[in-house]
Amino acid sequence: MVELLAYIALGISLLSMNMKRMLHLRIFHALSSLLYGIYGTYIDSLPLIVGGALFVIIHLYHIVRALKKVR
Repeated sequence: MVELLAYIALGISLLSMNMKRMLHLRIFHALSSLLYGIYGTYIDSLPLIVGGALFVIIHLYHIVRALKKVR
């Protein structure tokens, strides 16, 4: 059951790579990174937790910047 979370994260990550707009790519990849981080906590994998958290932070920073530009 826990592996299902990783497969969902993988699917969202692959979907994000097909996005034409950078904002959509960042949103979907941030979501998949969050899910990878959650999966990492379930399997007690520090690299997945740290990597997922770093990706989420980086993507959120760029998402906020992009949304501020639109305004």
